[in-house]
Amino acid sequence: MNFKEDRLLLLDCTLRDGGYYTNWDFPEDLLISYFELTNQLPLDYIEIGYFSIQKEDYHGAFYYLPQKVLEKCCDRSIHKLAVMINEKEVSENDCSSLLENAKGYIDLVRLAVKPENLERSLKLGKRIKEEGFEVALNLMYASEWQDNYPGKEILQQINEGFDFFYLVDSYGGMFPDSVQKCLAYLKSELTILIGFHGHNNLELALANSLAARNSGAGIIDSTVLGMGRGAGNLRTELLLSVLFKEQIIELDLDVLNSISDIFEEFRGKYHWGTNLPYMVSGIRSLPQDAVMSQVKKRFFSLNSFKKDISTKKEPVSENYKFPKFEKAILIGGGDSVKSHCEAINEFAENEKNILIIFASSKNVTCFSESSNFQLHFLAGNEGKRLQSQKEIKDFSNRIAILAPDFFSTLTYIPENLEKQSIKLKSKDFDQKYQRSMTALILQFCLKHSIKELFVTGYDGYGGTMTKEELELFEENSRIFEDFKDELKIWSLTPTEYSLDSRSIYTLI
Repeated sequence: MNFKEDRLLLLDCTLRDGGYYTNWDFPEDLLISYFELTNQLPLDYIEIGYFSIQKEDYHGAFYYLPQKVLEKCCDRSIHKLAVMINEKEVSENDCSSLLENAKGYIDLVRLAVKPENLERSLKLGKRIKEEGFEVALNLMYASEWQDNYPGKEILQQINEGFDFFYLVDSYGGMFPDSVQKCLAYLKSELTILIGFHGHNNLELALANSLAARNSGAGIIDSTVLGMGRGAGNLRTELLLSVLFKEQIIELDLDVLNSISDIFEEFRGKYHWGTNLPYMVSGIRSLPQDAVMSQVKKRFFSLNSFKKDISTKKEPVSENYKFPKFEKAILIGGGDSVKSHCEAINEFAENEKNILIIFASSKNVTCFSESSNFQLHFLAGNEGKRLQSQKEIKDFSNRIAILAPDFFSTLTYIPENLEKQSIKLKSKDFDQKYQRSMTALILQFCLKHSIKELFVTGYDGYGGTMTKEELELFEENSRIFEDFKDELKIWSLTPTEYSLDSRSIYTLI
């Protein structure tokens, strides 16, 4: 293979980025073909996976890269080999054990770094470089940098401690002009090679990569068929074809066709690539897995996603004093609510001083005539669903509880509850549960001294579940388990969750 002098360096990270779909396991025959074919392509680096500390969940061989895997990759590839380390998970003390088996096999170690951890990452990068590796600093979330670029002083330290500095468009939200502007600033301060890693949410991965190249970037990432998390990456075959057209590289197109063919089965199985939710994540600079989760698992409207959270009107402070309750009924969206609606209403009426909490607006009409105090937990489009329930005539005994800002969605407030709404504060809730309305409600109950919670409408999904339903079921199961020691939780109606049961018909 012949190259022009000072040409663009190319890094294929299919095995590392594609591992998000395969859990970092790949069939042996595919690996053999992948290395045989990439050996015939004008690439410089093959990134084969992660060096990671041990996790509780299962991750495959290319997430941990034990020595035998490293040996096989090194034997099979003529190119330099790279790995990635998630900086947030690894300390300087972890370096020796992580890199112990890498010497002689790995050439480049790349650090994935959040902007807020940039300064901290310098020590880790220096430590890795002292071990004899090339080191790249991959700074994420570039579409959010705007004019808040890394300062000149810290860039000087990066010059001294790293071999590459990567601009990473994590949300796939950049445009060529913003790439050019960013590169112009970085080139004025950095003497090391600048790289670009683009995601394809807005189908601009190629345009942005070429803009980076034309603005002085010296190394570009890509993956076969764009295989990568969410919307995927710049396609290796597309980038190579463009460089071939520009007569920058020589290329055997049949080899390129063959390597594409061996990943087609994966694409048919995992369906990576952009779609409307991923486009929304790009234009809003929001995590793509979060947007997809909200849409598929929690049925939020795409219109509700916005980076700067606001509501139609300033909500009432959370200091609003509503009556004190020791018991509550939590109403989910399952069919069991309607099946046992009359009995649940009778139980609530007999108790009187019991709070009704809606995690979903699906079953509110069952309680349209109830005199019990009612809380509607709202995020995204749930408020519109509530407003559409024409059977509700009296809103005087209802309050809208608006999700905190870390839910990352606009919240629509029903017109009848605009003056009866409480916006929860992020600082008061554990964000490890992220956007779970169930976890939010259980934390709210504890905060407001509720001792006993009766649950209905958390039915489960039956024997066959979609991927999203399974994830939501497992998430809710973990949440109920986490709170069972602090809050007494009873299921009133049939459920697949592991909850203590008290039949509604024994309570009326």
